[in-house]
Amino acid sequence: MGVWEKNNDMVCVFCKSMPDSHNHLFFECDFPGKIWNEMKNLVKLDFAPNSWTDLLAYMLKKPINKSIWIILQRLVIGASIYYVWQERNLRIFQGRHRSFDEVCNLIKDTVRLRVMSLSLNTSPQVFEAASLWQFHVVQSNGRKRVQFSPWK
Repeated sequence: MGVWEKNNDMVCVFCKSMPDSHNHLFFECDFPGKIWNEMKNLVKLDFAPNSWTDLLAYMLKKPINKSIWIILQRLVIGASIYYVWQERNLRIFQGRHRSFDEVCNLIKDTVRLRVMSLSLNTSPQVFEAASLWQFHVVQSNGRKRVQFSPWK
């Protein structure tokens, strides 16, 4: 999962000092660890585990329903994994890199675009999430739904 060194050890592309693993790549290394902590705060996953297997077990125990927080949590986890892996590949194969803010904004924008397509009944939780994620809740055909609003 990292860059092959001459001694055949896999080294993390982000810190270039630790052996690569899923746990290190997504949680332990500084760069992706900061991204994960930033994203956790946006979806009420403050106490979610910081290890690959524990996070999977934690999320599998959560109900699959239309709760805005469950939806956002699953979207954020998926987008975070995708963009950290993409950043890893950019660094390995193209020698390019993005900043912490750029990767976080890609994750946020991806989640926002997905939420834009949802039609949700309003609730205090939807209004709380809308405020945190900077969405507007608008009336549409007699039903309230979440509508996208840009960050800036």
